[in-house]
Amino acid sequence: MSECFSGQALTVIVYENEKSQYDDLLRYYKMIFSPLGYQCNFIWRTRRTEIANDLKKHPHVVICDVEFGNDFPHEGLETIAEYRIKYPHVIFVACSRQPIKIKQFGINYPNADVVMSKVEIRTSPGYREYLSSVFREKIQRNLIDDVEYVGGFDSAMSSFIGTKPKPDDIKALVSLVTFVSHGQQADTSIQKVVLRSLSGGYSGSSVFEMRVCVQGRSLGVPGVLKVSRAENARVELENYNRFVKWFLPYTWRVDVMGEGFIGDFGAVCYSFVLGGGGSPETVSHFIKEGIFEPVSDVVKTIFSESSQSWYSYIPLISDMDISSYYSQAPFFRKPQRINEANSQFKNFARQFSRIGNVSFEEREGHIVVGDEKYRSPEDLLFSQDWGKFARCICHGDLNTNNIMYEPTKKAIAFIDFQRTGYAHAFVDFISFESSIRLDAPGDMSGKNSTILDFINMELDAFNAEWEMVEEIPEQYMSHILAVRQAAHRNFPDEPYQNYVYGSTVHHWTLMSKIKWPELKMLRILGVILAGLNWLERNKVARESK
Repeated sequence: MSECFSGQALTVIVYENEKSQYDDLLRYYKMIFSPLGYQCNFIWRTRRTEIANDLKKHPHVVICDVEFGNDFPHEGLETIAEYRIKYPHVIFVACSRQPIKIKQFGINYPNADVVMSKVEIRTSPGYREYLSSVFREKIQRNLIDDVEYVGGFDSAMSSFIGTKPKPDDIKALVSLVTFVSHGQQADTSIQKVVLRSLSGGYSGSSVFEMRVCVQGRSLGVPGVLKVSRAENARVELENYNRFVKWFLPYTWRVDVMGEGFIGDFGAVCYSFVLGGGGSPETVSHFIKEGIFEPVSDVVKTIFSESSQSWYSYIPLISDMDISSYYSQAPFFRKPQRINEANSQFKNFARQFSRIGNVSFEEREGHIVVGDEKYRSPEDLLFSQDWGKFARCICHGDLNTNNIMYEPTKKAIAFIDFQRTGYAHAFVDFISFESSIRLDAPGDMSGKNSTILDFINMELDAFNAEWEMVEEIPEQYMSHILAVRQAAHRNFPDEPYQNYVYGSTVHHWTLMSKIKWPELKMLRILGVILAGLNWLERNKVARESK
């Protein structure tokens, strides 16, 4: 056997002090793994310093003598304990010629996946057969050595926030996601995976269209692979099982085809809508091209009041005030982010006023843009009660990057369930309309708009409440109004004020999430200022009654 890492063979690394022991046991190791149907690549190591580098390449199995090393008794058990959590996908085996006392396992934890007797594997065929069955159950990885990134690896991982996975990490995740069974034949075994980046959202994960290849031929059914931090991927799987699996119609519900975890990273692979085919893309992709048909189809189907979706169930009325509910969002747990959003609100209002030759001043804790005076978002939105609100199961992050669309079949499906759960009934509608606003191409009206133009356009839309506006300068706003009408049809008893409130909070928190291009920031600022204006006027009108 060649001593090198290979994705086309089951890699087993044996950490053994004595070469004679390794040579003597090798044939028995082969007897144990051969029933699984793989070619095996066995590698012998004698130095503990090699382990960290070996594990970065994600071997399938590590066999470690409990006395491996020369510093202290049972050093091999401590070695396993040191690496077991970081590499949960690697099967760790503790082997020994002598019985191991239970106390040693208690001291050195986490423990090995398998404990193997060097005496029994030599003398007992039944014991070797038992170990084969154990490894058959525990090894849940495909043998993939070829992962292709359309556009290159660095570009593919550009949207991932924080320490990024390395190519070997992605290969290991893909091997876990694509595992089906042991001992497959060449014409059914996945040997290659092609990943193409899909439009990314704001979650800090990387999302791909994933196509698998058998004998050089790409299969017709793509998957959607989401690579995240491990803790986020676990939350997403839990939410899928709780809120998606039994709550959404199968035509909108993606199925989980596989998942994998390797220390700091996790991956979830979803099936695509109606079995795939065609050219699936995010709704965001189409809007950026000026194609709004997917938006209309989402409103007609997912947001239809007659559909059997999350929004069709009877909502729960919360005892909490809506301002208290929104103030519990992760954004508000960091005072620094609130201060940053307050500062950006003033700075951008000043900047865009200057660009548009619109008067601007700060006066007694307010800002004045043109002739209108505005309180700060934090002051107006969270210094008083605004009333109760309805709750239902919501996607929680229904931006246009998290809805897949296949145009030939008009097939639609959700992805990314990291924030799915009970929330304000309008949350998904607000998130979706916000994405339409941010994804829509340049200034479609073709004029040099000022901050006042955007404020007035958004204010006209708010003043229309649940109705359409006959003349509106931007095409995308008609689709936003259609989303609002759908929200009202689904929840006719939920006050319109709660929609304006939620929309204003949502856009205010967006300000500090990323560095927005100028036009997108202008649109965000326009809806915030219009929302503050509408809420202030209607608060005063309500109090006067």
